[in-house]
Amino acid sequence: MKHHKKPLKYAGSKLKLMPEVLPYYHASGFKDIVEPFAGSAALFFNLAETGIKAHLNDDSQPLINFYQQLNKDNGALIAQSKKFQPLHSKPFFEHVKHYDRFNLYDDAVLAARYLYINKCGYNGMYRVDTKLGYCNISFGTQKKYHVNEDNLRWSAEKLNQATLTHGEFDKTPMLKRFHLIDPPYVDTFTGYTKGKVDDNFHTRLRDYVDKLDAAGIPFLLTNRHCDFMIELFNGYHQRKIETNYDVSCKTSGRGKKYEIFISNIDATA
Repeated sequence: MKHHKKPLKYAGSKLKLMPEVLPYYHASGFKDIVEPFAGSAALFFNLAETGIKAHLNDDSQPLINFYQQLNKDNGALIAQSKKFQPLHSKPFFEHVKHYDRFNLYDDAVLAARYLYINKCGYNGMYRVDTKLGYCNISFGTQKKYHVNEDNLRWSAEKLNQATLTHGEFDKTPMLKRFHLIDPPYVDTFTGYTKGKVDDNFHTRLRDYVDKLDAAGIPFLLTNRHCDFMIELFNGYHQRKIETNYDVSCKTSGRGKKYEIFISNIDATA
């Protein structure tokens, strides 16, 4: 039976760039991984069949709740998600989106809500406002909502290999594992949580990778290729990687772009 490698759509997922990412993982000398900005956990799910262990962290509580509930009781999550299928419509999407305004729903319902918004919201994004953290993503183009039960059960089983935490990236335990660091990008969509992505954020990010490097922990940091990132992380190995962005709401913002890979590993050696 063929399975998709991850249960969630995710703007900026590293799935398309996995052929570029994996050489860093293999060159690190470590089998197990840490993803401090887990998102869709593309690396973990890509490698899960090998039996790797992962520490998956994210500052998005709804995202981590989804993974926790999927792992804890995928049957309940699937059953709740299937209740959404025949109700799928723009008005129903708007209704479900507003669940986070009220303390009325248990974690299983909120996990099913997250999956539904992820699959049916615009461009696979779960966007929140910066003041209250309420979801404000618009309705997407999905005419039908389909629950992929096989993939959810497969993903739930693989999550037995993962530790899940909710919190800021630099509070993630510094484990002796390969770290894939995939933060919100400079000058692109950053509204996954209400936390600000500003100069202070990037200074913390630099301090974080400096600590990893000083501890002999291998990492790969990805971001938009720009002078700011080149200068901020001067001293580490850097590569310019061609990719396609599809996060912009304007067609002119999509198409061929470049990412920067920053690492304390020379994967080209």
